[in-house]
Amino acid sequence: ISDIRMPGESGLDLARYSIPAYPDTAFITMTAFGSRSIADEALDIGVYGHLNKPFDPDHLLIAMDNAFRRNELEKARRRHLQELEEAVEKKTALLRKGLAHMKALHADLEKSEEQYRIMFEKSPLGMIRFHADGTIADCNAKFAELMGAERDKLIGFNTAQNAPEPMRETVRTALSGTPAVFEDVYTSVVGNKTIELRAVMNPVHPGVSPTEVIVTLEDIGTSKRAKQKLVNANARLNQLIEHIPSLFIGVSGDGTITHFNPVAEKTLNLSADTFIGHPFDNAGFGWDVNKFVKAVDHCLKKNVSACIQTMSFERKDGYRGVLELTITPLGADQEHAQAGFLIMGHDVTERANLETELSQARKLEAVGQLAAGIAHEINTPIQYVTDNTHFFKDAFTDLHELVAEYDKIFEGVAWANPGNDFKDKLAAAKEDADLEYLQEEMPTAIEQSLEGLGRVADIVRSMKDFSHPGGREKVVTDINRALRNTVTVSRNVWKYVADLNEDLDDHLPTVSAYPNEINQVFLNLITNAAHAVGDKGTKMEKGTISVSTSHTMDHVEIRIADTGTGIPEQIAGRVYDPFFTTKEVGRGTGQGLSISRQIIVEKHGGEIFFTTKPGEGTTFVIRLPRSSS
Repeated sequence: ISDIRMPGESGLDLARYSIPAYPDTAFITMTAFGSRSIADEALDIGVYGHLNKPFDPDHLLIAMDNAFRRNELEKARRRHLQELEEAVEKKTALLRKGLAHMKALHADLEKSEEQYRIMFEKSPLGMIRFHADGTIADCNAKFAELMGAERDKLIGFNTAQNAPEPMRETVRTALSGTPAVFEDVYTSVVGNKTIELRAVMNPVHPGVSPTEVIVTLEDIGTSKRAKQKLVNANARLNQLIEHIPSLFIGVSGDGTITHFNPVAEKTLNLSADTFIGHPFDNAGFGWDVNKFVKAVDHCLKKNVSACIQTMSFERKDGYRGVLELTITPLGADQEHAQAGFLIMGHDVTERANLETELSQARKLEAVGQLAAGIAHEINTPIQYVTDNTHFFKDAFTDLHELVAEYDKIFEGVAWANPGNDFKDKLAAAKEDADLEYLQEEMPTAIEQSLEGLGRVADIVRSMKDFSHPGGREKVVTDINRALRNTVTVSRNVWKYVADLNEDLDDHLPTVSAYPNEINQVFLNLITNAAHAVGDKGTKMEKGTISVSTSHTMDHVEIRIADTGTGIPEQIAGRVYDPFFTTKEVGRGTGQGLSISRQIIVEKHGGEIFFTTKPGEGTTFVIRLPRSSS
């Protein structure tokens, strides 16, 4: 029993060699890549049976049983023929020597005939012996059963002349000395019984025409129906796979892709015809091969399903996304070889973006609530300090004027009473109090305190504006004010690495927007600019971040430029991809620009793009539609 497809060798070539070399050996072929042409070729070679995998054990047992039986019959036939030839030779010799040996030869012949008759009658296959003219010379009970007629009505029937045409052609071929096989639906002319018949016809004297023919026959309808059921089951399975609403890829135990459903074609933008029947290792689906191989190894070694929740992939059309994949092992086959695995998955790019956006929104909401609370808490004591400082300023001015009046009075008193020591005491008191220093420095201190308090008030006000929760509807938004607020609250991010220049259009029109989300975009870009400048900058000098606004008839334009490292050409096309970042762990999530693009393009109908020069800096440009009012 040989597979047709074997490493470095064909089972058909093995059959061509083995059948002539070992005529007493029955040969059966099997394959998982069967076709009618392969089966015909195998049968032409002279195999005793051919099976297409997968098959039930019963099919194999039936094929083996038939092969054994046919083999025994053919060996018996050859032995009988040999014995007949030997008998003829002996008979000739005995005739020459005398009639005395005739009885012994006749006895041997009768014995051989008896053995032949036993095998002929007891064969599980139908058997016929044709005369050289195509007339049935003999048949066994099994053949009569297959034909649905009595033996005496079948013997003498000329099949070469009276059988249906396809059978007549096959019989004539065999009578001419060439082995032939008939396999088709056949209706008995004598018994009018219809079966799916397989008849193997072997000339008694191959190559001689005409010659007697020995035929073995069997009803193959049962096996064909079983095969058809298998074909139908496979068809239903394929139909089910075609309609699975998930990406589905099947891989056999030898690593060959066996299934590639329409969802997989659509998701990966690849054709199933390109991959089915080809090695999985060379597929190139545009995802992380190392990550996938590790999951498959774990899946097959542990014989458990493995899940890859985030598998980034890139299609040939430029689309980049995230897949969620489940790899399921198919277990081992009867020979304990790995039977392969299945891949099922979904494109979860949109879900991943939504989850990230939701997480970012929750984080901003929490930060906003905290910032708003802090701003509220700071605002009241700052107001107290500011009011009291203004009071100190006014009070100091009044005291300064009062001291000046006292000086005039004491000057008058000292002049009217020259001997009085008031003047000396007053001078000493002024010196002890360092009045001149206080009069000179206290106004400055108070002004600086008021300036600092004003700065704190601006920060608090910017924090309140920046963290104000946005509504579900767009509102008229002052972009300049939003930028100033963002610059103020992000000061701690950029002040140590860069100087920030503002060039804001005083006549900038308003836009209809979600203010909190626009603030988020500005914060992301300013933070990225600060990081870029910090990555390039030295301790000797700071870089520069420039924020400017302008407008046209249709758009409001915002530019945020930096003198940082710039964006390398090889990654410029990926900066908006979800989870893509070149920053170290803890410094960036890879979501800032992805979310910014989504906010500007999808939520506001605007556009965002950048120009960059590696080593010199980057400028991000945002264009938002002007308000209709």
